[in-house]
Amino acid sequence: TGNSQYTAEEILASCGVDLGDHLYSFSSRVVQEKIMLQCPYVSAVDVERTPPGSIAFSIEEEAPMYYAEFYGEFWEISPSLRILDPISKTDAKEQGLMKLKLPQIQEAISGKKIVFSNERSGTYMQTVLDALAASDLAGRISVVDLRSPHNIAMVCDEKYKLLFGNTDVIETKLRLAVAVLEDELFSGDNKASVDLTDLNATSVIIDNQLDLN
Repeated sequence: TGNSQYTAEEILASCGVDLGDHLYSFSSRVVQEKIMLQCPYVSAVDVERTPPGSIAFSIEEEAPMYYAEFYGEFWEISPSLRILDPISKTDAKEQGLMKLKLPQIQEAISGKKIVFSNERSGTYMQTVLDALAASDLAGRISVVDLRSPHNIAMVCDEKYKLLFGNTDVIETKLRLAVAVLEDELFSGDNKASVDLTDLNATSVIIDNQLDLN
């Protein structure tokens, strides 16, 4: 139950349990891992055994929210930073997925969370992404640059580069960005960078040569 991305047959084929196996001859944790690896959209599996010979799998799935490049290919990424399926850059943009520029990774495997070379990277990244998801800017951001915890940047409305510096008071910086972008200065088609690193000295530079990739 709970599956929509995959058929029941696909779930059963990936679980590693066969007709005729003893009801307690397998580990629920191993079954969960097998299903999540072979069916990456599955984020959680509950295994319920009912003697004498019935098993029920309750499935939870995640939809992609981001995409990023790994080893020369683009992949969908879930809100919990699990790698899902390959995707083209064109399809990712059409689906409205946000592009993530990531810090150095140690491991990237479909169905698993990204493992970063610096274990603290995932923490500051989640802080930024959670704050963005709760912000009024959420639907306007196409790129989030998280390569450095001290130089966080985002592309907004496909024409503005927002510079946030570090994660300090990131929620306040996001609210300030919303307020700044309401100025009539931003009513045209000009590209601009908006420096929000210092809340007391926000600056705007019009630059139509700005690289927003």
